[in-house]
Amino acid sequence: MTALILRFINRICPNGHRQHRYGSLSIEELEQATLALASIVQKEAFPVDFHRLSVGQELHRKSKLIPFNVFLDTSRFTVLRVGGRIRHAALPVCQKHPIVLPLDHPFTHALIRSYNEELIHAPPQMLLSALRRRFWVLHGRSVVRKIIRRCVICFRAKPVLMQQKMGDLPRSRLEGVYPFLNKGVDFCAPMYIRQHNKRSTVTYKAYVALFVCFATKVIHMELVGDLTTDAFIAALQRFVARRAKISRKELHDLFQSQKMKALRDDWCEKSAIEWHPIPPRSPHFGGLWEAGVRSAKYHLKRITGTANMNFEQYTTVLTHIEAILNSRPISPISEDPSDLNPLTPDHFLVGHPLTDIAEPLSP
Repeated sequence: MTALILRFINRICPNGHRQHRYGSLSIEELEQATLALASIVQKEAFPVDFHRLSVGQELHRKSKLIPFNVFLDTSRFTVLRVGGRIRHAALPVCQKHPIVLPLDHPFTHALIRSYNEELIHAPPQMLLSALRRRFWVLHGRSVVRKIIRRCVICFRAKPVLMQQKMGDLPRSRLEGVYPFLNKGVDFCAPMYIRQHNKRSTVTYKAYVALFVCFATKVIHMELVGDLTTDAFIAALQRFVARRAKISRKELHDLFQSQKMKALRDDWCEKSAIEWHPIPPRSPHFGGLWEAGVRSAKYHLKRITGTANMNFEQYTTVLTHIEAILNSRPISPISEDPSDLNPLTPDHFLVGHPLTDIAEPLSP
């Protein structure tokens, strides 16, 4: 609505810069609407600070924005941005200088809710990390947790966690190697998939093969039609073709079958893949991929629900969830705006989180 109002204003603007735009809203118009709303919110929440900076004065010594070294950005709409010492970094402006937002404004709550829905009801740390790539909410941790606690979908799907004493990490978890050199694999619980015919109500079981890297925590998911050895090997071949050859694999049940042993001696040895099974009925030996399965189900429960999707639709959903999981922070999130962004598994694959907004680098 704000973007449409701005389009109308630009169309009737009497200063000679009229813009006649029709059809759906463009990315530029949506960005201008976001900046306009942020500017209005900042003028309501920080009127004194906004006025003092606009007339060239310094902030009051009791201002809440003193620790953030804020400045006025007048490029399009006048907004307060976080300062810092990374002005010359090869990063988008929104990441170097995020927009400051107040703690308890309705716009802030609506923005966090929209990020929560876009990231398929992500955990608090991941939601805060994605939010801070563009906005800096004062006391962001407490606000994000408050919004998640009030989300009905997140509240219903919240699992009861158990605290257990953990053993020492294996050597393969502590080696600095490229992604997917050492990895584990597990199958998620069955899901019911509709036949390709749109009018058909016949469903069949399908499974998700989840591959997780020991060193970088990168996750790769493949939708598998059944639990046969042939289906798993097809998923393994797709994984190897898209990612890289691997040296270690962990399986639960398939390893003991005669067909699996024959396959291990044939295709896997030719591909230089080494197998290391875990004891039967011992999921605690595979905590890394069990955690990956839990993270995948975390989003699946919230996005699929009782939806009846076909194979292609489920594959699309799994790919989206994979991108979100690989954009989760694996290093601590700092409260200092001048610190670097947290490290994610996508940094080892493409150099930046896949959930980032596409924006050209600043000159």
